[in-house]
Amino acid sequence: DLVFSSLLSEIRKIPQLEELYVSVDSGFTLSEEELRSLSNLRVLNLKNCRMKEFPEGIEHLQQLEEIDLTANCLKSLPEKFFSTSAESISLEENGDLEVLPNIPKNPHIETLNLISTGLQEVPKSIENLTNLVSLRLLGTRITSLPESINKLSQLRFLGIQSTDLEKVPDLRGTQVETFLDFYYTKQLPEGKLTKEEQFKYVENDFLLSEELKVDEKKLPSTFNLFELSRRS
Repeated sequence: DLVFSSLLSEIRKIPQLEELYVSVDSGFTLSEEELRSLSNLRVLNLKNCRMKEFPEGIEHLQQLEEIDLTANCLKSLPEKFFSTSAESISLEENGDLEVLPNIPKNPHIETLNLISTGLQEVPKSIENLTNLVSLRLLGTRITSLPESINKLSQLRFLGIQSTDLEKVPDLRGTQVETFLDFYYTKQLPEGKLTKEEQFKYVENDFLLSEELKVDEKKLPSTFNLFELSRRS
């Protein structure tokens, strides 16, 4: 820890620093003063640092484009965490992170990765991420999604596999297209996908939704899992 404290002290003397990558697996810490000193930072990558707390002040890094806090030990986030200018945020594998702070209006964030967090609820304020394209909730503990998610007009990918989600709300206000996004979901959204796309596909096997009556013979024998998308 003394080594990294000394290193951060030196980093503060490099005001032009644009990218910071740290992966130490030793309970790394970062103070608000140290964070705010990195005013020209574009990429903040602190994967697998076993961080228990993330400091205040991220909103002051106006050049920031990417935040990657994958595989840490975060239990909460600063109140203004989502006031960032970053376009991409990953909080993947922070298993103790159960609640997100309120999300203010933010046109910058396009990708939000919450895979395998302890998240139990998506806040209604998610609607304030007006340019969000990708929301990854795979492996979380969510059981529902707020109706406000339909206001995300730029949303194209909604990953909700391996959750306890009972129902997907109306998504007609979004651009979500592939039925793969709803794989493992108990009830598909209404009015969004064609009957053929409401097939659930796993390794060339079809599992029909209970309500659907589709002639399996009229469908191709194999789908490319990553290319199937809504037919207009």
